[in-house]
Amino acid sequence: MNNGHELPKGAIINLSDISPLQISEEKFRTLSDVVPQLIWTNDEKGNADYFNARWYKYSGLTYEKSYGLGWQTMVHPDDEQHSVAKWQESLRAGVAFESEFRLRDSTGKYRWHIGRNVPFKNQQGEMVGWYGTATDIQALKQTENSLRESEEQLRVTMESATDYAIITTDIGGIIRGWSAGAECIFGYTAEEITGTSADIIFTPEDRKIGAPDTEMRHAREFGRATDERWHLRKDGTRFFYERCDDPHSKQHFNRLRKGCQRSHHAPGL
Repeated sequence: MNNGHELPKGAIINLSDISPLQISEEKFRTLSDVVPQLIWTNDEKGNADYFNARWYKYSGLTYEKSYGLGWQTMVHPDDEQHSVAKWQESLRAGVAFESEFRLRDSTGKYRWHIGRNVPFKNQQGEMVGWYGTATDIQALKQTENSLRESEEQLRVTMESATDYAIITTDIGGIIRGWSAGAECIFGYTAEEITGTSADIIFTPEDRKIGAPDTEMRHAREFGRATDERWHLRKDGTRFFYERCDDPHSKQHFNRLRKGCQRSHHAPGL
Protein backbone atom coordinates (compact mmCIF):
# COMPACT_ATOMS: atom_id res chain seq x y z
CA MET A 1 0.00 0.00 0.00
CA ASN A 2 1.41 3.39 -1.01
CA ASN A 3 1.21 6.01 1.70
CA GLY A 4 3.00 8.69 -0.26
CA HIS A 5 6.44 7.81 1.15
CA GLU A 6 7.31 4.50 -0.47
CA LEU A 7 9.89 4.17 -3.27
CA PRO A 8 8.91 2.77 -6.68
CA LYS A 9 9.82 -0.83 -7.40
CA GLY A 10 13.28 -1.31 -8.82
CA ALA A 11 14.62 1.93 -7.34
CA ILE A 12 18.31 1.91 -6.44
CA ILE A 13 19.27 3.64 -3.20
CA ASN A 14 22.65 5.36 -2.94
CA LEU A 15 23.44 5.28 0.78
CA SER A 16 25.79 8.23 0.44
CA ASP A 17 22.81 10.36 -0.57
CA ILE A 18 20.79 9.49 2.57
CA SER A 19 21.00 12.07 5.35
CA PRO A 20 20.94 11.17 9.10
CA LEU A 21 17.46 12.73 9.22
CA GLN A 22 16.24 10.40 6.49
CA ILE A 23 17.69 7.41 8.36
CA SER A 24 15.96 8.58 11.54
CA GLU A 25 12.65 8.92 9.70
CA GLU A 26 13.04 5.45 8.23
CA LYS A 27 13.67 3.99 11.68
CA PHE A 28 10.58 5.75 12.98
CA ARG A 29 8.43 4.31 10.20
CA THR A 30 9.83 0.83 10.67
CA LEU A 31 9.17 0.96 14.40
CA SER A 32 5.69 2.44 14.00
CA ASP A 33 4.67 -0.42 11.71
CA VAL A 34 5.30 -3.11 14.34
CA VAL A 35 3.37 -1.63 17.27
CA PRO A 36 -0.34 -2.39 17.86
CA GLN A 37 -1.33 1.29 18.07
CA LEU A 38 -2.56 3.60 15.35
CA ILE A 39 0.26 6.05 14.66
CA TRP A 40 0.33 9.15 12.50
CA THR A 41 2.12 12.46 12.15
CA ASN A 42 0.79 15.95 11.49
CA ASP A 43 2.51 18.90 9.90
CA GLU A 44 2.86 22.19 11.79
CA LYS A 45 -0.65 23.21 10.70
CA GLY A 46 -2.20 20.01 12.03
CA ASN A 47 -2.71 18.19 8.73
CA ALA A 48 -2.23 14.42 9.16
CA ASP A 49 0.40 13.39 6.61
CA TYR A 50 1.78 9.98 7.61
CA PHE A 51 0.08 6.78 8.86
CA ASN A 52 1.50 3.47 10.00
CA ALA A 53 0.52 0.01 8.75
CA ARG A 54 -1.86 -0.55 11.68
CA TRP A 55 -3.78 2.59 10.68
CA TYR A 56 -4.51 1.28 7.21
CA LYS A 57 -5.42 -2.19 8.47
CA TYR A 58 -7.79 -0.87 11.14
CA SER A 59 -9.44 1.94 9.19
CA GLY A 60 -9.50 0.44 5.70
CA LEU A 61 -8.84 3.97 4.40
CA THR A 62 -6.40 4.97 1.71
CA TYR A 63 -3.71 7.57 2.20
CA GLU A 64 -5.74 10.06 0.22
CA LYS A 65 -8.81 9.62 2.42
CA SER A 66 -6.73 9.73 5.60
CA TYR A 67 -4.65 12.78 4.71
CA GLY A 68 -5.58 16.03 6.40
CA LEU A 69 -8.24 15.17 8.96
CA GLY A 70 -6.72 11.86 10.06
CA TRP A 71 -8.64 10.33 12.98
CA GLN A 72 -11.40 12.91 12.56
CA THR A 73 -12.57 11.03 9.45
CA MET A 74 -13.60 8.02 11.53
CA VAL A 75 -14.46 9.37 14.98
CA HIS A 76 -17.91 8.55 16.36
CA PRO A 77 -20.44 11.38 15.83
CA ASP A 78 -21.18 11.53 19.56
CA ASP A 79 -17.49 12.04 20.35
CA GLU A 80 -16.62 14.33 17.45
CA GLN A 81 -17.53 17.76 18.79
CA HIS A 82 -15.74 17.40 22.11
CA SER A 83 -12.61 15.68 20.81
CA VAL A 84 -12.19 17.93 17.77
CA ALA A 85 -12.59 21.03 19.95
CA LYS A 86 -9.87 19.76 22.29
CA TRP A 87 -7.56 19.05 19.35
CA GLN A 88 -8.10 22.53 17.87
CA GLU A 89 -7.37 24.07 21.28
CA SER A 90 -4.12 22.06 21.58
CA LEU A 91 -3.18 22.97 18.03
CA ARG A 92 -3.60 26.70 18.72
CA ALA A 93 -1.74 26.53 22.04
CA GLY A 94 0.97 24.16 20.84
CA VAL A 95 0.42 21.80 23.78
CA ALA A 96 -0.14 18.05 23.99
CA PHE A 97 -3.59 16.70 23.12
CA GLU A 98 -5.36 13.77 24.78
CA SER A 99 -8.93 12.57 24.44
CA GLU A 100 -10.98 9.38 24.60
CA PHE A 101 -13.13 8.66 21.58
CA ARG A 102 -14.58 5.85 19.50
CA LEU A 103 -13.03 5.16 16.10
CA ARG A 104 -14.76 3.32 13.25
CA ASP A 105 -12.91 0.26 11.94
CA SER A 106 -12.92 -1.17 8.44
CA THR A 107 -16.13 -3.14 9.15
CA GLY A 108 -18.05 -0.09 10.36
CA LYS A 109 -17.85 -0.98 14.06
CA TYR A 110 -16.59 1.46 16.66
CA ARG A 111 -14.01 0.78 19.36
CA TRP A 112 -12.89 3.03 22.17
CA HIS A 113 -9.42 4.57 21.90
CA ILE A 114 -7.39 7.09 23.80
CA GLY A 115 -5.86 9.49 21.32
CA ARG A 116 -2.74 11.55 21.98
CA ASN A 117 -0.87 14.14 19.91
CA VAL A 118 2.39 15.68 21.12
CA PRO A 119 4.06 18.66 19.45
CA PHE A 120 7.57 18.45 18.00
CA LYS A 121 9.64 21.63 17.91
CA ASN A 122 13.08 22.41 16.54
CA GLN A 123 15.99 23.85 18.50
CA GLN A 124 14.67 27.35 17.94
CA GLY A 125 11.37 26.40 19.55
CA GLU A 126 9.48 26.57 16.28
CA MET A 127 6.67 24.11 15.62
CA VAL A 128 7.76 21.41 13.19
CA GLY A 129 4.94 18.91 13.48
CA TRP A 130 3.02 16.49 15.69
CA TYR A 131 3.29 12.81 16.60
CA GLY A 132 -0.02 11.09 17.21
CA THR A 133 -1.15 7.74 18.60
CA ALA A 134 -4.47 6.04 19.30
CA THR A 135 -4.47 3.14 21.77
CA ASP A 136 -7.38 0.68 21.89
CA ILE A 137 -9.08 0.80 25.31
CA GLN A 138 -12.25 -1.10 24.40
CA ALA A 139 -11.58 -3.84 26.99
CA LEU A 140 -10.99 -1.23 29.69
CA LYS A 141 -14.25 0.52 28.85
CA GLN A 142 -16.16 -2.76 29.00
CA THR A 143 -14.62 -3.49 32.40
CA GLU A 144 -15.57 -0.03 33.64
CA ASN A 145 -19.15 -0.52 32.43
CA SER A 146 -19.38 -3.90 34.13
CA LEU A 147 -18.03 -2.39 37.35
CA ARG A 148 -20.58 0.43 37.23
CA GLU A 149 -23.37 -2.09 36.68
CA SER A 150 -22.14 -4.18 39.61
CA GLU A 151 -21.93 -1.10 41.83
CA GLU A 152 -25.44 -0.08 40.81
CA GLN A 153 -26.77 -3.56 41.56
CA LEU A 154 -25.07 -3.47 44.96
CA ARG A 155 -26.52 -0.02 45.67
CA VAL A 156 -30.05 -1.15 44.81
CA THR A 157 -29.62 -4.28 46.90
CA MET A 158 -28.27 -2.35 49.87
CA GLU A 159 -31.15 0.12 49.71
CA SER A 160 -33.90 -2.48 49.31
CA ALA A 161 -32.76 -5.45 51.44
CA THR A 162 -34.04 -4.45 54.88
CA ASP A 163 -34.03 -8.05 56.14
CA TYR A 164 -30.25 -8.22 55.86
CA ALA A 165 -27.53 -5.99 57.21
CA ILE A 166 -25.03 -5.55 54.37
CA ILE A 167 -21.87 -3.82 55.51
CA THR A 168 -19.09 -2.99 53.06
CA THR A 169 -15.63 -2.47 54.51
CA ASP A 170 -12.23 -1.82 53.00
CA ILE A 171 -9.27 -4.12 53.55
CA GLY A 172 -8.50 -2.33 56.82
CA GLY A 173 -11.94 -3.06 58.25
CA ILE A 174 -13.22 0.52 57.87
CA ILE A 175 -16.91 0.75 57.00
CA ARG A 176 -17.48 2.16 53.50
CA GLY A 177 -21.07 1.03 52.88
CA TRP A 178 -24.01 0.64 55.24
CA SER A 179 -27.32 -0.74 53.98
CA ALA A 180 -30.82 0.24 55.03
CA GLY A 181 -31.07 -3.15 56.70
CA ALA A 182 -27.91 -2.47 58.72
CA GLU A 183 -29.36 0.84 59.86
CA CYS A 184 -32.57 -0.87 60.94
CA ILE A 185 -30.83 -3.73 62.74
CA PHE A 186 -27.93 -1.90 64.41
CA GLY A 187 -29.46 1.53 64.92
CA TYR A 188 -26.64 3.55 63.32
CA THR A 189 -27.30 5.72 60.28
CA ALA A 190 -24.96 5.44 57.29
CA GLU A 191 -23.79 9.02 57.87
CA GLU A 192 -22.69 8.47 61.44
CA ILE A 193 -20.98 5.10 61.00
CA THR A 194 -19.29 5.35 57.58
CA GLY A 195 -15.55 5.70 58.13
CA THR A 196 -15.72 3.88 61.47
CA SER A 197 -14.07 0.55 62.19
CA ALA A 198 -16.41 -2.43 61.84
CA ASP A 199 -15.13 -3.52 65.25
CA ILE A 200 -17.86 -1.31 66.69
CA ILE A 201 -20.49 -4.01 66.16
CA PHE A 202 -18.42 -6.66 67.99
CA THR A 203 -18.62 -7.18 71.73
CA PRO A 204 -15.71 -6.00 73.92
CA GLU A 205 -14.85 -9.65 74.65
CA ASP A 206 -14.53 -10.51 70.96
CA ARG A 207 -12.56 -7.37 70.22
CA LYS A 208 -10.17 -8.28 73.02
CA ILE A 209 -9.35 -11.65 71.46
CA GLY A 210 -9.02 -10.16 67.96
CA ALA A 211 -12.12 -11.79 66.45
CA PRO A 212 -12.76 -9.06 63.81
CA ASP A 213 -9.23 -9.35 62.37
CA THR A 214 -9.36 -13.15 62.50
CA GLU A 215 -12.59 -13.25 60.48
CA MET A 216 -11.33 -10.86 57.81
CA ARG A 217 -8.05 -12.74 57.47
CA HIS A 218 -9.93 -16.03 57.16
CA ALA A 219 -12.20 -14.52 54.47
CA ARG A 220 -9.20 -13.32 52.45
CA GLU A 221 -7.37 -16.64 52.71
CA PHE A 222 -10.28 -19.04 52.16
CA GLY A 223 -12.81 -16.96 50.22
CA ARG A 224 -15.42 -16.85 52.97
CA ALA A 225 -15.73 -16.65 56.72
CA THR A 226 -18.86 -17.57 58.68
CA ASP A 227 -19.62 -17.60 62.37
CA GLU A 228 -22.35 -17.18 64.97
CA ARG A 229 -21.66 -14.69 67.71
CA TRP A 230 -23.07 -11.85 69.77
CA HIS A 231 -23.16 -8.39 68.19
CA LEU A 232 -23.80 -4.92 69.59
CA ARG A 233 -26.47 -2.41 68.64
CA LYS A 234 -26.03 1.33 69.01
CA ASP A 235 -28.05 1.32 72.23
CA GLY A 236 -25.73 -1.30 73.74
CA THR A 237 -28.11 -4.24 73.51
CA ARG A 238 -26.76 -7.54 72.23
CA PHE A 239 -28.18 -9.99 69.73
CA PHE A 240 -26.99 -13.33 68.36
CA TYR A 241 -26.42 -13.48 64.61
CA GLU A 242 -25.05 -15.72 61.92
CA ARG A 243 -22.47 -13.74 59.98
CA CYS A 244 -20.90 -14.34 56.58
CA ASP A 245 -17.89 -12.41 55.26
CA ASP A 246 -17.33 -12.55 51.49
CA PRO A 247 -14.26 -10.80 50.08
CA HIS A 248 -14.80 -8.86 46.88
CA SER A 249 -11.70 -7.42 45.27
CA LYS A 250 -10.16 -5.26 48.00
CA GLN A 251 -13.43 -4.97 49.93
CA HIS A 252 -15.45 -7.25 52.18
CA PHE A 253 -19.19 -7.59 52.14
CA ASN A 254 -20.25 -8.55 55.65
CA ARG A 255 -23.78 -9.95 55.71
CA LEU A 256 -25.61 -10.45 58.96
CA ARG A 257 -28.69 -12.51 58.21
CA LYS A 258 -31.74 -11.39 60.10
CA GLY A 259 -33.51 -14.64 59.31
CA CYS A 260 -30.82 -16.52 61.21
CA GLN A 261 -31.15 -14.54 64.45
CA ARG A 262 -31.09 -16.83 67.49
CA SER A 263 -33.18 -16.42 70.63
CA HIS A 264 -30.14 -16.51 72.89
CA HIS A 265 -29.62 -14.24 75.87
CA ALA A 266 -26.32 -12.54 76.32
CA PRO A 267 -24.35 -13.84 79.30
CA GLY A 268 -24.85 -11.74 82.39
CA LEU A 269 -27.71 -9.68 80.92
